[in-house]
Amino acid sequence: MNKFIICAMFVFNTVAFAQESEQKIIGFSELTKEQQQQLQPYQDEWSNLSAKQQQQILTGLTKWNQLSADEQARVEQRFRQWRRLTTREREALRSMFADYQQMSPHRQRQLQRAYRRFHSLPMERRIELRNQFQRSLPSSRQPIVKPATLPTVKKKEP
Repeated sequence: MNKFIICAMFVFNTVAFAQESEQKIIGFSELTKEQQQQLQPYQDEWSNLSAKQQQQILTGLTKWNQLSADEQARVEQRFRQWRRLTTREREALRSMFADYQQMSPHRQRQLQRAYRRFHSLPMERRIELRNQFQRSLPSSRQPIVKPATLPTVKKKEP
């Protein structure tokens, strides 16, 4: 679990921090008892981290501790999905995220609304729309990240 927390903080933390030169490296003994307990497996590596990395981890740890059990489970699931992606798929997602960050706030809100509308549809309809979209793309523009498929459920005989 602790290894997951550290990795998830590096992957999902998008908080901007001050210049590294302005930050102070924190000794492991300077952490609170709770932080030390949660980061215990990384005590030997802590002093090798930059001040920026330490701050990112501590910020992520604070956020993690504020999540409900359901939210933590959702983050863990998303991280498992992330780890299953190929390097090419991860790079594509990072690129799409960077493109999103460059969009105007208005365009970001438009995309967020479209995303919510799409995910409010039944799974069958979402899969149908994804398939329609993929068929409309030329083969050179096929998505790198594969869309979800509808799970098959076997009916039990009485």
